[in-house]
Amino acid sequence: MIYTDGTSGRSFAKRFNVTGITRDKEYDVTQGNAKTRVVYISANPNSESEIITIQLHPAARAHIKSFDFDFSTIAVKGRSSMGNTITKYPVKKISHKEKGISTLGGRKIYLDGTVGRLNIDERGKYLGEFDTGDLILVIYKDGNYSLTGFELSNRFEMRDVILIEKYDADKIISGVYYDGEQKQYFAKRFYIEATVPDKRYLFISETAGSKLNYASTAENPQIEIIVAKGKKNEDAKETIDISQFIDIKGWKSQGKKLSPFQVKEIKGLNDEVVASEGVETNIEIPKAKNDKISKDVSSNNAGVEKTNKDKSELKADEQSPKKRSTDNNSEKENKSVKVGSKIEWDVSSGKKKVKESKQTKLF
Repeated sequence: MIYTDGTSGRSFAKRFNVTGITRDKEYDVTQGNAKTRVVYISANPNSESEIITIQLHPAARAHIKSFDFDFSTIAVKGRSSMGNTITKYPVKKISHKEKGISTLGGRKIYLDGTVGRLNIDERGKYLGEFDTGDLILVIYKDGNYSLTGFELSNRFEMRDVILIEKYDADKIISGVYYDGEQKQYFAKRFYIEATVPDKRYLFISETAGSKLNYASTAENPQIEIIVAKGKKNEDAKETIDISQFIDIKGWKSQGKKLSPFQVKEIKGLNDEVVASEGVETNIEIPKAKNDKISKDVSSNNAGVEKTNKDKSELKADEQSPKKRSTDNNSEKENKSVKVGSKIEWDVSSGKKKVKESKQTKLF
């Protein structure tokens, strides 16, 4: 901004940020003196510096009455700052000469594919870091391309767009399109030569029914096509590397016929996919390791079952010690008595005597 102070008559230049405003409130960006007027003002969202041409009044005593001023020579300050003195003579006219580079660096621009708007809030696809003079390349399904600025007010009809990215003059455009007149598919590669911003350029056939099927800026674009071959028109897949299939030609050239057979489907193979950080990868365990793990698990389960069984038996033994002793005595008696033995009881002592005989008599 450049303003002329009403008291001193001097012209001042300043750069400032508008960080916050209140509705229906006026802010004075000059010194506040009477008859002060603003002679030049512009707004640059990326803080681009400007070069302007200042013409002084013919009646001024200055020897040089026309000179350029670069805003990049002054620092960005607050909006209430006075600014730097440009001239003490009256100014007749100020005109914009050229836009300089950004003094704050590039802006990271994103594309929200849902609404087709640019933003700096990291919503959607990341297009890149844009600085002064950078453009966005847009390729449409009807076979046109255009270059546009990165103003956040830009909006794109995503249903009509086949490719949108930051423009790079060194990248080659590879495309496959259908010619409505010849009823054939053609492939072509070219550099962008016409670079007038906000103007569409048709690079496929102008005949009715022509349309763009594939477009890419990859170094080695590959496509997979399905064609009908033979008398039975059987489907056959073919892979074509467009960089090897056709040389780079002009953007108005027709291109090279994609296939002598009827093309049923076209699919891009090496479309650019950016891997997100933190994505987990599924790791398959080898079969032998799985078998080993299952064996270990089964053996552990068997050990646990055996331990539980021992604990239950121990608990049962503790609850009935008398029954266990009775069972042991009966087992011993059964082991000591044989079939055909003679058993005698001593009534006084309560002990029994066993004698072996062919017949058994009980008393």
